[in-house]
Amino acid sequence: MKRRTLELWALAVVFLGPLAAAFVLYFGPWDLSFLPRVPVEGRELLTPPPALPPLALSEEPDAGRGERRWLLIYATMAPCEERCAAEWDRLARVHAALGRDAARVRLVLLHGGQGPPAAEPRAAWGRLGGGVNEAAVAALGAARIGDGTIFVVDPLGNVVVAYPGNVGQRDLLEDLERLLDVSRIG
Repeated sequence: MKRRTLELWALAVVFLGPLAAAFVLYFGPWDLSFLPRVPVEGRELLTPPPALPPLALSEEPDAGRGERRWLLIYATMAPCEERCAAEWDRLARVHAALGRDAARVRLVLLHGGQGPPAAEPRAAWGRLGGGVNEAAVAALGAARIGDGTIFVVDPLGNVVVAYPGNVGQRDLLEDLERLLDVSRIG
């Protein structure tokens, strides 16, 4: 009988021990900054995520749909010329690589030029500066926008992640796929 009791206690420790340890680590009153972090490689997770105000765009990003979508925004304070067109082409390729999830993501181009960008005239685009989209510049951060930054905005309007303009397509695609896999909205 004693052996049977010992076996039951061993099973309880094996199966319930990790659960108890996770509970204590998660809800414990100590700092866990000693745990290793995943390298960020230029990505900036915005915490707390700033809310993006409504954008003044050439076309409404949610036109034709009742629900909001994820936004993939390329923002630059410069007019959209060669470099902007190349970055926009890279983003369009990432968007196409999303496959069936591409319908959940909308590409938006914000630039400091006057008219429609040379990159893609049919894209949803907006101007930055000159009193237009000033609240968006404040939310995204004028210093962060600079020469070109890519932002991911969730369907609730929160700016979640900022990437430098030269982020690798594969890194951006993998992050977007992860976000869309775990997201139940948008």
